Amino acid sequence: MLGIWPFTGAFADVGPLLDRGMRLANRRVGRKSSGADQVHHRDDETKGAAPPRRMEEAIDSEGVKSHRPWSSGIALACPKWPARKVFYYFSGGTRTSRQALPSHAFNWAASPFTPMHVVVRQLHEAQPTHKRWYMFVNDYAFGWSVEKYPRGRRRLGIEFVGSDRMPLGTASTPAS
Repeated sequence: MLGIWPFTGAFADVGPLLDRGMRLANRRVGRKSSGADQVHHRDDETKGAAPPRRMEEAIDSEGVKSHRPWSSGIALACPKWPARKVFYYFSGGTRTSRQALPSHAFNWAASPFTPMHVVVRQLHEAQPTHKRWYMFVNDYAFGWSVEKYPRGRRRLGIEFVGSDRMPLGTASTPAS
């Protein structure tokens, strides 16, 4: 089992947590071989170019039979490879990524609609008089998908007057 996690780049703090969680889950279900975890990881660098090459290395050198990226952007880059079929699963929730999946892939995440719906509903309940909103999303696959969903919030009386995409690693709101 291979985890393609961010150990460097904008989400470097997430990689070690994901790796620890995958190792814990693997031990909980008793998946061990010769007393060692069957879990490997590679740094995705939060970039789409490195993970396919690193997946190939892990399959060749460590006999990896399944792999799992974390980021939607990485998930979109990975299924175009490998020629050899290994089980591919990920939690990225974009329409584009689901459509791009090969037959040996599995996606189990909620749609980007879900977090957008929850955020809009909560903010509306907290500030019902605020009717004109401006949106900031991260500039990657999941952010692009989230950006599509608030257009249906008219029944709450909310108007989205615009949006900006923030590059990875920047603050989520601009300085005033």
